[in-house]
Amino acid sequence: MVQSIVVFLLGAFALALIAEPVARLCRLPYTSVLVVLGIVAGQAVEFFGVRTGLDYIVLTDVVLKVLLPVLIYEAAQAMDLAVLRRYLIPVLLLVGPGFLIATLVTAALLVLAPGVDLPWLAVLILAALLSSTDPLAITSQLKNARCARAAEHRGRGRRYAERPARDCALHCGAHARAVGR
Repeated sequence: MVQSIVVFLLGAFALALIAEPVARLCRLPYTSVLVVLGIVAGQAVEFFGVRTGLDYIVLTDVVLKVLLPVLIYEAAQAMDLAVLRRYLIPVLLLVGPGFLIATLVTAALLVLAPGVDLPWLAVLILAALLSSTDPLAITSQLKNARCARAAEHRGRGRRYAERPARDCALHCGAHARAVGR
C-alpha cells in the first residue's frame, strides 16, 4: 500500500512538472492544464487496466488528512489580514453565495454534458472542486496581466476562504459515500 501511494505521488509530481511548460506554451492557466492532465492520466490508467492499489477510501484519506491540511495551513500563513479586512465584504460575497451559485451552475452543466452518468452527490462534489479551482486561475491571470494589487488580493482572499468550504463539501461527500456502502 505504501508503494502505491509513493507511485501515485511520483506520478502527480511528474504531471505537475509537465503541466507548467505546457501551460506556458499554450498560454492557459496552470491549474486548468493540471486538471486536463489529471483526467487524461486517470483515463489512461483505467484504459490499460493498471491496478494502482489506491481505492476510493485510501485516496480520500490521503487527500483529506495529508494534502488539504498542508494547503489550508499554507493559505492561512500567506494571508495578508489587513487586505482581507479591507475587502472582507466582497470576499464573503464571493465565498458564500458566489461559491454556491458557481457550484450549482457547474453541476447543472455537468449533468447536461453528454456521456456524464454520475449520481447527483458525485456531480455536486465534482462541481465544488471545479468551481473552487477557478480562483487559482484568475489570480494567476491577474499576476500575468500585472493588474492592481487589490484585485489580486480579492481573488486570493476568495481562494483562501473557499478552501474550507470546498474541504467541507469533499468531507461530507466522502462520508456520505462511505456510509452508503
